[in-house]
Amino acid sequence: MVDTLRPMQPPAPWQSPCQTSWPSSPPRLNDWTASVVGRKSASACIGRYSNTDFGLPMRSSIASCQFKTTPVAATYQQRPFVGRCCSCMPNSKSDLYRDEFSRPNLHNIFNVDTKHPENGWWTRSFCYFVYLWRRTIPGDFPDITDDVLCTSRMTEVIQRLLGSLNTGSKVTEAKLRKRGRAIMKKMKSKISTRLLKFVAWFLHKFLSGLLTSILINKNQIQMLKQASKKDVPLIYLPTHRSHLDYILVTFVLVNYELHPPHVAAGDNLLIPFFGTLMRGLGGFFIRRRLDPKEGQKDRLYRATLHTYMEELLKRGDSMEFFIEGGRSRSGKASYPKGGLLSVIVDALGEGSIPDALIVPTTIAYDKLLDGNFNREQMGQKKVSESFWRAMRGIWNVLSSQYGYVRVDFGQPFSLQEYVQTSSRCVMPASRQPSFDACSSAGSDLSEKQDWSSLRCSSDQSLCSASALVKEDQSQLVQMLAEHVVYTQSSMQPVMSTHMLAFICLTLCRK
Repeated sequence: MVDTLRPMQPPAPWQSPCQTSWPSSPPRLNDWTASVVGRKSASACIGRYSNTDFGLPMRSSIASCQFKTTPVAATYQQRPFVGRCCSCMPNSKSDLYRDEFSRPNLHNIFNVDTKHPENGWWTRSFCYFVYLWRRTIPGDFPDITDDVLCTSRMTEVIQRLLGSLNTGSKVTEAKLRKRGRAIMKKMKSKISTRLLKFVAWFLHKFLSGLLTSILINKNQIQMLKQASKKDVPLIYLPTHRSHLDYILVTFVLVNYELHPPHVAAGDNLLIPFFGTLMRGLGGFFIRRRLDPKEGQKDRLYRATLHTYMEELLKRGDSMEFFIEGGRSRSGKASYPKGGLLSVIVDALGEGSIPDALIVPTTIAYDKLLDGNFNREQMGQKKVSESFWRAMRGIWNVLSSQYGYVRVDFGQPFSLQEYVQTSSRCVMPASRQPSFDACSSAGSDLSEKQDWSSLRCSSDQSLCSASALVKEDQSQLVQMLAEHVVYTQSSMQPVMSTHMLAFICLTLCRK
């Protein structure tokens, strides 16, 4: 994996390669090229050094695209912190960050102290199992089915459905509540702390044979631990490239004794054994299409999903879902979908939660365990998941190596602060709330504001009706989704396969 600046001179033993400054001589073409090309304009790249300064032949094909192959001299002594919060939210940007976080602090999650002399025979012999069994998993995970079905939202939706039925219909309130309970039974997660620890041990043994390492920045973990003390839900929004994404974030959080999230997954993964396993690890299953009939909304299903997520947020549970929807087939960021994100905004607008911390997350692979998506990129139909297809996929991955995986957590930012600072951009002046969008870092953002306009307002909200759609609030949710995807893209590390593709597309192109 390539992610840091290669120094011209070997650094001191205590000094990171990222902390070594450029020498006075021109820099060579190195592994850091791709990380800076694209961030700086072409004008900053062209003209600083000639190709001969980097040992490159003067060929017209390279000279015509010099900005692609010529690195930019670094203007800072060390790599900046990855995933820093945007300056439009000054409170969030300064809240959890410390200056020492800018120093690289990567850790391979597979590295466990196995032969410590103070450990007993049992601990040394079964070190991975003992290490993970001693992990503390915070929080409790009760069944909240009755809490969901007894809410005022569910009662209101059921009454509306009964009122819209024709006279003489055999549908009763009891039948609708029975259907709501059946929806909850199929949807809800059943997190088991024992299963989490056992699967974490299994993944340590299994993935360590397939992957060189899973790299984590400990400074980012420190920020998450500080954020978890605020008693507000953490919303993890990772990129989606592989089926391994569903359990990888949970695996990392369990290793560092953080609250495991409830993970939204499509019901296409509700297959024998694997569906039960994912449910025990925190997965809750949602239809790929919320409305089975085109143009006819299943209001009971939408209300059940909305209420279930809201009840989890009220309890302070963490949540994880993929804002891009399905897996990206090309490796590029897909256009974000705001359906589940609108539930978080609605819960904040209704006062169900005081705030939520959004955590943009990136998962980068040297090589995907899922293989390639050539069939689907050629226009062929996607093959549905099944038990035997999953078993065949697992068997195929056992015969290969997949290099490095890196998981990066962005700096958590306050949803309340984002909504407050963004409302002026999407609301007319007559409807703007009475607060300063550019408030200083010392201002108090916990004061009550008028959130009534946010309730069920997005056209992608699960509980909104067409008459309640408001374009400005739909734009607010979409702006938030695009902000998260932009942050994810800026956090993406440069992997070895990325560098190989860069070389093939520039130096080796004819």
